[in-house]
Amino acid sequence: WSVAVRVPSSVITARVTAASRWFLVLALGSLAAILVLGLVLAHRVSSPLRRLTSSLSRYGHGGRADPLPLSREGEIRNAEMAFNAMLNERANAAAEREQLEIQVRHAQKLQSVGTLAAGVAHDFNNLLTPLLLGTGQLTPLLADNPVGTETLELMTSAANRARDLVQRLLAFGRLSEAQRQIVSLKQVVSEALKLVQMTLPKEIELHEDLEEVGNACVDPSQMHQVVLNLCTNAAHAICQGAGRIDVCLRLDSEERAVLSIQDTGAGMDAETRERVFEPFFTTKPVGSGTGLGLSVVYGIVSDHDGQIEVDTEPGRGTKISVFLPLTLELPTAETTGNESQSLVGQGRRILVVDDDAQVAEITVSVLASNGYVASIASSPEEALRNTAEAPEDFDLVITDNRMIGMTGSEFSRRLRSQRPSQRIMMATGFADESALSTCKELGILLLRKPFSRDAFVKAVHEAAAAVVEAEGTQR
Repeated sequence: WSVAVRVPSSVITARVTAASRWFLVLALGSLAAILVLGLVLAHRVSSPLRRLTSSLSRYGHGGRADPLPLSREGEIRNAEMAFNAMLNERANAAAEREQLEIQVRHAQKLQSVGTLAAGVAHDFNNLLTPLLLGTGQLTPLLADNPVGTETLELMTSAANRARDLVQRLLAFGRLSEAQRQIVSLKQVVSEALKLVQMTLPKEIELHEDLEEVGNACVDPSQMHQVVLNLCTNAAHAICQGAGRIDVCLRLDSEERAVLSIQDTGAGMDAETRERVFEPFFTTKPVGSGTGLGLSVVYGIVSDHDGQIEVDTEPGRGTKISVFLPLTLELPTAETTGNESQSLVGQGRRILVVDDDAQVAEITVSVLASNGYVASIASSPEEALRNTAEAPEDFDLVITDNRMIGMTGSEFSRRLRSQRPSQRIMMATGFADESALSTCKELGILLLRKPFSRDAFVKAVHEAAAAVVEAEGTQR
């Protein structure tokens, strides 16, 4: 059997046409899907690239560029991370540059203070010199007058405090060299605490526990500054309200002096503790501190071969301990009034060169009362004329350093060129590097103003004695 089915061609054609349509629709749909997917992928790739290139362009021209949002994955994400890291580095560099600029401004202010201190030191010490010499002249005349003697002692004490104030100002400006001497450390600390007590708020109690630890070779003025800075820093740590500062001086197991200052303030965290001695670092608000107090303390203590330890925790206060080496040497004995009276000049001739009339006149008066024959030259030029006309007339020339027209250093060099054997003493209210170098090079005696009558007479006697010894050797 066989069956034959006849299908009209029109039906077959219609079905083929329908199938073709379906295939065409599927093909077009697939192509559209591919195009859409391609556009989406292109957008996801090109958009981050556009942001990256735009940000790089702004960055390259110095404009502001914000951190980029990170893509999910791929090389673009790595590029975005690198760009953000570069932005962070630039921000950190800008912050460091700003901090350096602040430090430079602080340093310039400090330099200005130092320059001002140099001028103030010279003029102020010139004012104090007649006061100290004059009180020394009056002391023996008022020996039988208790009231007069007490008044002179008060005047002398005030002048000495003013002299120390100038030295502290010079030390702050880094213009004074350390003048060390053998002193009782307990006495130095006790003197400094008297000033501290006057500057502390009434709400803060100051407790002292000072043992007799022995003598140390220190600069008393710098040690005063150490105590003052540490106590001032402790008072600032207490801030507002009642508090307590304990100052203790004792010996440790290594026979070193230990000065500890402890406060009941807020304390410091580890990060602050690590930076506490950095110059210009401060936790105070802008305008409330320079950040130099503890760095100056660190410099002074290190210069004295000492050490500093800080024990602090937030909420527990701070204890700063200063370790200083001691010495078995005894304190240098000061010249007494009776000793200075025995140091007579025996008619030795002295030329005083100073453009400050008050200083020159009181200097000549002190020299005359001690047996010297003294004359005044009000300028270095006048002094050079006098010595040129009569080179053998002066056994000693005492000159100031800062004078109008010519410095004491230049005058000393020109005077030595006239007479190489001329004995010279430089008495100055401020000795800069040039003066110190000249004194060392030419063997010139240096006496710092202001000085007491006894110290001045002793220095002049030693200089005159050196002249006598030199002349005796020549004979």
